[in-house]
Amino acid sequence: MIKRNYDSDLITALQNGSVIVSAGIVRWQQFRFPRSKKRRIRAKWKARRENFRKEPGFFIDLDGRVYMHPAIYAEYKKAMPKETIVGGKPPRKDPTNATQGAPT
Repeated sequence: MIKRNYDSDLITALQNGSVIVSAGIVRWQQFRFPRSKKRRIRAKWKARRENFRKEPGFFIDLDGRVYMHPAIYAEYKKAMPKETIVGGKPPRKDPTNATQGAPT
């Protein structure tokens, strides 16, 4: 499991609130950087989309619900004891992605 500095906040939210899993929750992370440390060059590289990649993400809304990508949910579910995950119940599916798994 990857250790993050916000792990304790996320685990607390997982224990207290509901979890909604959606494959559409991703964030763009810059993975390629220029050798130059000049601000102008870095700004140019930041504007180019090929220097970024999608990574699984999550967020916690003000009501305590946790929205997360299935990869992150699997990672935390594996690391946490079964009884601490909201009664051990599977997460709710996001209604906006209900047609995502349907055959075309």
